[in-house]
Amino acid sequence: MSRIRANALALGSSFFTTAFLAFLQVKILTNHLDQTSFGVWSAVIAVGALLATLSELGLPWVLVRYGAKFDAEGRLVRLFKLWTFAVRVYFLALLGMLVLLILVGPGIAKVLGGGQVDRWLLVLGYLTVASGSLRAFNNASFRGLRRMVFIAALEITFAALVTLGYFVLREHLSVPLVLSIALGSGLLIAGLGITILLRLLIQLRRESDPGVLDPPILPEIRGFWQGSAFAGIFLVAIEQLDKPLLA
Repeated sequence: MSRIRANALALGSSFFTTAFLAFLQVKILTNHLDQTSFGVWSAVIAVGALLATLSELGLPWVLVRYGAKFDAEGRLVRLFKLWTFAVRVYFLALLGMLVLLILVGPGIAKVLGGGQVDRWLLVLGYLTVASGSLRAFNNASFRGLRRMVFIAALEITFAALVTLGYFVLREHLSVPLVLSIALGSGLLIAGLGITILLRLLIQLRRESDPGVLDPPILPEIRGFWQGSAFAGIFLVAIEQLDKPLLA
């Protein structure tokens, strides 16, 4: 089977399988969380998604764009450098978002209605969504390398773990537990993805010409990164901004 056909099949299988598992997750949550708790979960996830754009900063798009470029040019040393740059920026921004949430979390909770929401639930919700950014960095690198089978396997495994956790603990579900299951599953799959990606990059680097010059990565990606960061924040804001208020 050609790589193109294998990649198309992998992405198609991942899309339909994860969509089905997401449907099962919602059915479990709506059956075992009361209406107020489900609204709190929706609102906290929406706030987390809005803040996660400020720690992700469009970097997965940069990894896809330049991963393919570096792979085609046989400069996989640069892809490794770009991935490490993206992860460093992500963790610095994540720390900034955590400090912000600790400081202004009570105000956000008050806007959301208080009661079941506090700053620590907002922190947990943000970390749950932000763990997906690590998976996004890995998946973007695999996409740039045209290794879609890894993306499919990791995302299906993640969705299956979350679904299984919800099902096994369905009689005990609460908003913190729902978020913790997703966070734990996300970190586990992100760690597995990082391990696979680094081993793949080491293997491919041995087969490619590392080149002599290795200038800083930022000047090369700055223009594209600025556009992707703006687009990522703007598009997610359009999609998520009304959900906390509606919930």
